[in-house]
Amino acid sequence: MDHPSPAAHASTASADVVFSHDQSFHARTGRVLSRAGAAWTLELSAPPPGPLEVDTRVVLDVAGAPSRKFRCAVTRAEGRTLELQQLSELREDKRVFPRHYGAITLRWRPLRDAATTDWREPDPFMSFSVGGLSFGVSDGAARDGELIELDFAVALSDVRHRAVARVLRSLPRAPSEVFGEETHDLAVAFVELAAEGRDALADFTLRIQRALARAD
Repeated sequence: MDHPSPAAHASTASADVVFSHDQSFHARTGRVLSRAGAAWTLELSAPPPGPLEVDTRVVLDVAGAPSRKFRCAVTRAEGRTLELQQLSELREDKRVFPRHYGAITLRWRPLRDAATTDWREPDPFMSFSVGGLSFGVSDGAARDGELIELDFAVALSDVRHRAVARVLRSLPRAPSEVFGEETHDLAVAFVELAAEGRDALADFTLRIQRALARAD
């Protein structure tokens, strides 16, 4: 069943926007002014953190029953007006360790070729939880079930963490979500990660949740 379009109540729909770029993290509350297909226009309670470049990735959380979350790209930011292009809708996460989107500075390489393979560095705007990550890769970059080596840091931290993860799946992105050579999303689950790394991801999750609570 299709969800009703937020455009039907665009003038009253409240929304939160999560910004996570350039190793910074912010959330803004606001309201939806209009929606035309995948194009959204919002009025924020305060100007977004800047400067914002076109194509900066954000998460849009539109209030409702239930609320709906979208992965979007910035098309224009002027004062408190923000225009977004919707890339995809994020499904409700009912896991014990819910996923969020944020800036994770990551390097990875297949464990089988760790001694001879260069690190690969995906776009830092990615889905994460204390149990794993999902990030952009090129087609065929890793096989389902194989082990990969990770080296990462969460936003606003210079502390890096090493981990081993297993590839769960590699799924093609919609054309609107392709970013450079990143045509697929690689979902991985941690196999080995020290407590300090899990604590860093858990703390980042709480920071996002607190920021969203303050924005309400």
